Amino acid sequence: MNWSTRELATISALAVMPGVSSQLSSHYAISRNSGLTTKQLHHFIDILETECGDISVTDARNTLTQFLDNENKTSN
Repeated sequence: MNWSTRELATISALAVMPGVSSQLSSHYAISRNSGLTTKQLHHFIDILETECGDISVTDARNTLTQFLDNENKTSN
């Protein structure tokens, strides 16, 4: 398994766990460093939502939004 695939597996596990926003944010950063794009991460969360349900991934989506907002602020 390559690094990006490992990160997606980790994110999918964390996405359905409550109270792990800081870990999710860290793994979003690692996934971006491993080459995943913003579009790919959003699409991945969409797939998780379809497969696991809206309530299960709400925190994961919110954490991704916060992470990307912070990433944009630090890159400007």
